[in-house]
Amino acid sequence: MYREISKGNLPAGLDFFWPLFYGETNTLFEHLPSNVTWVLDKGFRDSVDRQWASIIDRHKLACLVPERLPLPPEQLYASPTEIIQRVDTETRAFLDTKSHEQSEGVKPGIFWVEPRSNEPYSAVIQHLQHTPCRTLLAFESQGRQDIINEVLGSRDMYPTKVDAWTEFADEDGPQLATIICRLERGAVFRALGLEVLTETQIFGERITHKPRRAARSRDPESIIQSLAELKIDDPVVHEDHGVGRYRGLKVMRILEHESELMVIDYQGGDKLYVPILNLHLVSRYLGGDSETAPLHKLGSEQWAKAK
Repeated sequence: MYREISKGNLPAGLDFFWPLFYGETNTLFEHLPSNVTWVLDKGFRDSVDRQWASIIDRHKLACLVPERLPLPPEQLYASPTEIIQRVDTETRAFLDTKSHEQSEGVKPGIFWVEPRSNEPYSAVIQHLQHTPCRTLLAFESQGRQDIINEVLGSRDMYPTKVDAWTEFADEDGPQLATIICRLERGAVFRALGLEVLTETQIFGERITHKPRRAARSRDPESIIQSLAELKIDDPVVHEDHGVGRYRGLKVMRILEHESELMVIDYQGGDKLYVPILNLHLVSRYLGGDSETAPLHKLGSEQWAKAK
């Protein structure tokens, strides 16, 4: 190793000798604030022991090559004893997937929108009207938050926008609130009279598609996951054809099969029919107000230049 470095080379495995280049080395513990809370898996001690056993095994194998004897594991890694002693002095929270006697056993509900219904948000609205709990609605983007606020406002339900859980959970917190926070699943705390609903409980799981080619990055808010988000005449952007106006859904018979298509109007009265399976090619227009959104012409180079 020394000979290779003397020649100006960076030999493989040099990172396993980095303690030799410093007078003193630190662990993660030295880089964290004193008031940190450690969130640990219930079986973290077993995990530490297994990892250390793996390190010892690799060290024994490396010692079989006398020309490149490795450093002792204690110089490269914190030992299990050191880790456990340090963690035991910190504030800790343990995660456990097992059920507990004190668990309420209440599973979060599903209140998906129904795009083809005259009342697409009826499920979540009815739930909010009848739940005994104060409810926090968590969304990944402001776009989704604004949509729900508008829908609920039309039913004389006006959520309070909060920036933190404590604002909602406080005894004087709002009955109904929304927050921008990425959560995969909701929760019901009956004993506290609190409930959390997430975006996936209303709009379903996020759908991702592999790009057909290298594409420009798109704002997460512009990805349409549900037709219920769109209103007739809303400006939309097709990845290949530009900005048009959403005209709703239409069922057409194609090759002896009925297919549901999204209809988009373009300049000059041209229409584009987009299969629902290609919905990922369409996004909401976020370039300004709906009234000032452009209207492109199909088949022209206008959109290609705008991109």
